[in-house]
Amino acid sequence: MPLTVVVALLIWGVPGLFLVLIYPLQVVRLGLRGIRSPRENWWCAFFMVLGKFPEMIGQLRFVFNQGLGRVARIIEYK
Repeated sequence: MPLTVVVALLIWGVPGLFLVLIYPLQVVRLGLRGIRSPRENWWCAFFMVLGKFPEMIGQLRFVFNQGLGRVARIIEYK
């Protein structure tokens, strides 16, 4: 979804900014649906939506590296 918003901004300019409103609406939707305390629901919703941006960066890196023929490095946790 973040990539869609960026592309919309490049194509449509200022009217594409309305797509940015999707993110606060998503936080509200998730915050109201949680099963924990209201405070925890809102924090969880905020960080779930915020986490979409690093996910997009990782996906773009993967696609870019695949296009260049680079081999992905393994991530090991010890």
